[in-house]
Amino acid sequence: MADSKDFLIEQLTNNLEILRAGAKLTQEATAKAIGISRQTYCQIENGNAKMSWSVYLSLLLLFSSIPGTADLLRKLGIRVEEIMNDLNEQIRS
Repeated sequence: MADSKDFLIEQLTNNLEILRAGAKLTQEATAKAIGISRQTYCQIENGNAKMSWSVYLSLLLLFSSIPGTADLLRKLGIRVEEIMNDLNEQIRS
């Protein structure tokens, strides 16, 4: 799962600016919504810091709850349902 987590994190990181713009959110608003500082979010979005798995899940939840970005996630191949199913399977195991 570590390799797939790294892949998923990289995939989301590479599309953060597009997703945030699609959600019409500032870096400040995005950071506040997921409970991190704007500086930390900016570092992640600019590729200067690696996103943690908990930040990944928080961003996924945020963007999947906004109709415009939920569609964009699917177009980018980021399948929220599959990720949630995998997490549920891990919890049950």
